[in-house]
Amino acid sequence: MLATPPNLPSATRAEALEEALETVFRAPSGLCYAFLDARSRRPFTREEAAAFPVRFAGGPAPAQWLAFENTPMAMGATLSALVFREKVAPTPRGRERISTLFAGICRLTAASERLWEAGWLSKPYDGSASMESSNDQYGEVMAGLWALAHLRNHPDAAAASELLVKLADFWVRHDYRCPYHGNRSHRWMGRNQWGLVCLAFVQLAWCLSGERRFREEAERLCREERCDQPASRSGNIVPFPGAPGAQVRRLSAYHHLVVRMLGLLIEAWPERAPHWQSLMEQFWSDDVCPGLAADGLLYASYQVGPEAREWCPLPESAPPAWPYGEWTGLLRSGAVSCFAAASHTLAGHYLPEHEAVCRARAAQILGAADLSSMTFLTPPSGTPVPDGFAFKTRMLDGRAPAQWLLAYWAGHANGWW
Repeated sequence: MLATPPNLPSATRAEALEEALETVFRAPSGLCYAFLDARSRRPFTREEAAAFPVRFAGGPAPAQWLAFENTPMAMGATLSALVFREKVAPTPRGRERISTLFAGICRLTAASERLWEAGWLSKPYDGSASMESSNDQYGEVMAGLWALAHLRNHPDAAAASELLVKLADFWVRHDYRCPYHGNRSHRWMGRNQWGLVCLAFVQLAWCLSGERRFREEAERLCREERCDQPASRSGNIVPFPGAPGAQVRRLSAYHHLVVRMLGLLIEAWPERAPHWQSLMEQFWSDDVCPGLAADGLLYASYQVGPEAREWCPLPESAPPAWPYGEWTGLLRSGAVSCFAAASHTLAGHYLPEHEAVCRARAAQILGAADLSSMTFLTPPSGTPVPDGFAFKTRMLDGRAPAQWLLAYWAGHANGWW
């Protein structure tokens, strides 16, 4: 393990989080848990989950949803983090952990394919393949597979490359549609965040397969769908009640995936690197930088101004009866904070003019976020939580330690720590 300079992210915490991913967040099946009870660090019981006021259109029962809804995202981010670690501080144990995790991803994709067809990667509700997914679930897995495919001399590199191409081909065949929240044919395409993520899938497949059809499809997506021209702040912006014209950003991890995909496009489509860097700067400044509280965690929601980079905390008296409890003024999200730390380390690598700011903000978040704070909502000490939403402060997010480690090891690769 590398030595950590004083006042910088803790190597001891990194070791503890890597161990937790293997022992706490790893289900007996080899899948990663999406959410655990922060108190017991075990899956919520069916009785507990049934009492939570959470329902999803077309979705399963809460207990099935909570345990495994974001499992592909958690596994993909963990794979990315482990590959970064192996590049910076290689060990036999690290290589073994990569192989174990990759085998788990392969089992999930195989079960999904048996349920439907080749390239299907489902949300494994209740630990079993389902007929629902989303392109952010694919996106984190794609990023992990891309990293593993380029890990020199790793025995699973070639298989990771083949799996990425198979997953990308699913999206091309299905015109970027998949079942999602009760919609049997939800389309993730257009001049938006979702379209850019799918574009990245296709371009990565071209680089790894050399099949011209993928490159031609990527060019078509840019030409006809304009998905190389997404707008930042294109999701989770809602009106602020009682204040005409004012808007609030709700917590979201999706725009952090966009930063990840733009980094991959810089690598996979280098002739357009200046364009991808320009987009990354836009998403970084508009969607990643706002919302950081003095304690090093991101506000779960915050008010945004007419200019995308303007923001301020919500008033402490923000009404708790709003449709989403995370809109209460003081609540943070330790889970999404870890995504932001990873975004800062990646942006700092590809946008050298912002390296100092990225390094400082990533270090601030990594110093503030530990396993106890990696919940969907994280109230400051003594802050009351509205009735009916307290369960979100108990949802220990399986993606968060993976994103923390991704930021930590990517920062090492940058020479920051």
